[in-house]
Amino acid sequence: MKDRIYLLFLIGTLFVVSLESHLTNYIAVYLEKNVESASLFGLFTVDGVNMIGILHAENTLLVVLAVGLVSWMVKKIPDNRRLVSGMTLYVCSYSLLSFTTAPAALVILMIFISIGELMYIPVRQSMLAEMAKDSYRSSYLALNSFMGQGTMIVAGATITLGGILPSYLISIGLFVLGITGVFLIRVVLKRIVRAIEADSKKSV
Repeated sequence: MKDRIYLLFLIGTLFVVSLESHLTNYIAVYLEKNVESASLFGLFTVDGVNMIGILHAENTLLVVLAVGLVSWMVKKIPDNRRLVSGMTLYVCSYSLLSFTTAPAALVILMIFISIGELMYIPVRQSMLAEMAKDSYRSSYLALNSFMGQGTMIVAGATITLGGILPSYLISIGLFVLGITGVFLIRVVLKRIVRAIEADSKKSV
């Protein structure tokens, strides 16, 4: 039973985390093709290639500098709700980012992406450690490490489909994939709660 929950957890996480890989793949190609020279907040002119670098730098800086602030803001929110809310914010923002071409909107969306990331990643890492059985911990963590390959497969497939399908369908597809991942995580959380309640009744 616990193995099934762990696999659902990994699949759900893969669907959500894979969205980040599109920033250097499908989204990068999309921005390079569709963002012409435009003013960013009236400060300077950028194009698609510039925006890719700006978004990368913005995400890195926000994750490093805002981790304490975000942690303080969400410290009273239960872990399960923080995980689901953070993932949902992350998925919705990335889906819009994959379709938006306005430089200012892209920068604002990356702020929400970074907040969602800072909300869910600590909880996700904690759950991963707790769910791995002590006797099979190395195998569980090794299986988790294969998610990198899984995200690259999703990213490659999306680039291929992006050459065939219109951009709005790709964005819808990314949203559906991400929300499916969030749904699977919610299923995992409910099963964990049920298992805890069942163990409590047995111990009484």
